[in-house]
Amino acid sequence: MSHSIRTRILDAALGVVLGLLLASAGFAWHSLKPSLPALPGAPSAKVADIQMETKPCKQVQAKEPKAKKKLGLPPPVQQDEQAVVLTAVDVPRTDEPLIATSLLHLDTGLGEIFFTPQPRPWLAFDRRWTAGVFYVARDDAGGPVWRLDGRYEAFQIKFLHVGAQAQFDEDGRRSVGVGAWASGR
Repeated sequence: MSHSIRTRILDAALGVVLGLLLASAGFAWHSLKPSLPALPGAPSAKVADIQMETKPCKQVQAKEPKAKKKLGLPPPVQQDEQAVVLTAVDVPRTDEPLIATSLLHLDTGLGEIFFTPQPRPWLAFDRRWTAGVFYVARDDAGGPVWRLDGRYEAFQIKFLHVGAQAQFDEDGRRSVGVGAWASGR
């Protein structure tokens, strides 16, 4: 076996081992990190200059008090008898699953929305794609080139995405393949 073939085999094996180590570390970090607390939503800039007005209300349909704990709302909210949950919904099309909970303070009549991060599902089929144009420098003597890059995500296992990727350079070089990549914050 020649020296260059042996070097290529060792480089490939090292890449596989490092990739498995990184994937394992990322999996452990995502699995072991504590869940994030519910955070109140910030008021939208679209209605920031519009004044509040008082409206009469005869009755309000609200969830039972145990919903506040089940939704992971902050302890002061859970203990506040005047704060009631009106509804909670899963927020669609986000990179990380969230629940939005609308809360009404019966004593003041003011409402709040809380966003609670949720654990990623073990298997998700939320297909999505990305495409972009980049000006890249390569390690050959040709100099920088424009590159068209596209990626399609077929499915996701926790934070690991599986799909296809293609790259086309202006000088005719291209690559197409399938693989896995990680995402997170």
